[in-house]
Amino acid sequence: MGSGSERRKKKIASFAKRLFSLLMVTHHNLAEWYLALERYLAAGVALPKALRDSGGVPAAWREEAAARLEAGEPFDDLLTSAPKWLPRTDRFVLSAAASSGRLVEMLPLLREMHDNAAKRSREVMGACLYPLFILHFAVFLLPLPSVVAEEGPGYLVQVLPALGVMWGVIGVIWWGWQKRLASFRWLAGKLPGVAGALSYQAWARFTGVMRGLYLAGAPMEEVWFGAGESSGDRDLAALALRMVQRIQKGERPGDSLSGEKALPANFVSFYRNGEETGQLDQCLAKLEVEFREEATRRLFQVSFWYPKLIYLLVAVYIGWQIIQFFQGYLEIFDDILGP
Repeated sequence: MGSGSERRKKKIASFAKRLFSLLMVTHHNLAEWYLALERYLAAGVALPKALRDSGGVPAAWREEAAARLEAGEPFDDLLTSAPKWLPRTDRFVLSAAASSGRLVEMLPLLREMHDNAAKRSREVMGACLYPLFILHFAVFLLPLPSVVAEEGPGYLVQVLPALGVMWGVIGVIWWGWQKRLASFRWLAGKLPGVAGALSYQAWARFTGVMRGLYLAGAPMEEVWFGAGESSGDRDLAALALRMVQRIQKGERPGDSLSGEKALPANFVSFYRNGEETGQLDQCLAKLEVEFREEATRRLFQVSFWYPKLIYLLVAVYIGWQIIQFFQGYLEIFDDILGP
């Protein structure tokens, strides 16, 4: 009996630990970790010690990873079994960089990617605060007319279920977005303004990973495959697989991009120019900046107009409720005064 209870406690503790790690390891944490690793490795510190001493991500995993490396386990095996908080994109880049001996050079790229992602997350969170405030204001205010008129259920009976439903919907959306569920991505892609921002984000991520893998010295098939898998976009992933097949046949990627609609025209022209001049990394860097800036601009537009729309809808509904409220009192007065 006691041993069974102990096992349950250990399982619960293990689950809580994994859940805590998933919730606490943010883009900002990963950026801090990569910065610390870069400084240690650039100073000549061995990778196991650098893992132990760097911060940002859970210390227990860093200690375990360092011990496994010291025991002779390959770095790729360590990345394969890493916790879920280490993104798939990062695993591709870290693996290729370690294989080519350019891990120190690639860490700033990963840090920059997560710094940008953290910035976008803060912008989205900030844009959501105002509409959330308006929605809460509406939930707390709308039952007042019926409560004052002593019609319908009590105040808390109306407010608490509405809050529960609203936060339940918000929780489901947050969970689905974090899990990158295809249905949520598809739904977001149907919203005016959001679809364009998501496309530019996917192109920026695709281009950034491609540049990182290319600088890490990965074979061109792995460069395209890793970029496609990391993009989070189904069309880009399918394009990457087609490009891998063409590369394996001896075709140059730039010559095979004609007619492909998953990437914009400026990517095709920049890629071909970089391929011909031997400056592919600079061309990809310019594209990544361009895509990221356009994604940010479109997200700013969305964050400006959508809260205004929500505010307008709530204001119209509140106004209608107020009109209904006073209309009820006018009818009462008419009945009292009589004909």
